[in-house]
Amino acid sequence: MTINIEAQRILREFVYQQRPEWGQEERYSFKYKVSVLFNNWHANLPGGAYRNYPLNLLEERYPRGNSRTEMSTIDLFSRIDQTLARHGIDQKEIVKLQEERKQHDPDAYINLIVLTLPAFRTLLEEGFLLRDLVE
Repeated sequence: MTINIEAQRILREFVYQQRPEWGQEERYSFKYKVSVLFNNWHANLPGGAYRNYPLNLLEERYPRGNSRTEMSTIDLFSRIDQTLARHGIDQKEIVKLQEERKQHDPDAYINLIVLTLPAFRTLLEEGFLLRDLVE
């Protein structure tokens, strides 16, 4: 999967919207900045490491979102999956990119972020905090 120019532009705008100070920072590559901002978002996605945690950990409830509503990690996964589906994002494509990322494909992580960015933005707009999605 090749990242098209428009998708790159949208991702770049989003990253600098979230962290305006990074626009002037030239010490780090854009890929590095993306990995810092999105941190462990990939682990919450289908095929991600957090999906394989023991059930007792996934059932624990934590305050999430602007309202700090108690929600389990399983509930968070469900919301992520529903939001991906609403955007027509194929979970099989996500899992494929997860596997490529694990095989150290240099573009797989960015491709994964680009693919899932519409759902990520929607979850933020619906009141989730950045840390809810990336930690």
